[in-house]
Amino acid sequence: MKKVVAAGVVIAVAILAAVLALRSGSPAGVTAGHPQLEALLAQCDAGGSSLAKMYAAVSAPARPIISSDRSRALAIERGQVANVIDGRIVTCERALAVAQHDRNGSAVTAIGPFVDRLRRAHAALGELVVALEAGSDANATLAALDAIIQ
Repeated sequence: MKKVVAAGVVIAVAILAAVLALRSGSPAGVTAGHPQLEALLAQCDAGGSSLAKMYAAVSAPARPIISSDRSRALAIERGQVANVIDGRIVTCERALAVAQHDRNGSAVTAIGPFVDRLRRAHAALGELVVALEAGSDANATLAALDAIIQ
């Protein structure tokens, strides 16, 4: 008889624990954010000015030579400037994917438009490279890229 009562108590405690677990929500590991989301958000810096500062720093050497030394300006734009933009795209797309997976609406809202802006900057950089390769006036495409970045 004591064994039956003890078994009943154990079953009742197990049922009670299961009910309480369902009421309290998901386990902590499931509801906690991705461990890298904060670092990715900081690296993406969608609301900050680090992209504009980096872009200005790496594109500055190309500005005075854009008309006189097209091949060197083209190398700068294809190399350093492309690395800045493409690196930021990769980081921000990763942060956006993690935020969407975690259903972090505020992060998605902050990063989504910034990723679109980066993609437009990438396209404008491509137009600048084409203009430099073709020998046409690259100042208009450079101004368009500047406007997107700023």
